[in-house]
Amino acid sequence: MQVDAVSLEKACRDFINDAMARGLRDSTLKKYRVLFKQTAFYAAKQGYRFLKQWDLNALRSFRESWSDKGISALKKLERLRALFRFAH
Repeated sequence: MQVDAVSLEKACRDFINDAMARGLRDSTLKKYRVLFKQTAFYAAKQGYRFLKQWDLNALRSFRESWSDKGISALKKLERLRALFRFAH
């Protein structure tokens, strides 16, 4: 069975739809949307269209581009991990 490559855009959209169905608060959804917008911008800049293009080095480079520090960066990383767990 062949699995089609999943686009970053579709994964983010599906994640948000699932989060809404789970009843996450608007403030939480907003944080995910901000992260996904930043992710999409970075992906376009790097030429990443599909999730499978996000290897360890790509994720590390993306994380290093953040201006967030401390607990804010940690929480953002948790949200990014949630997206990839969902997509997996």
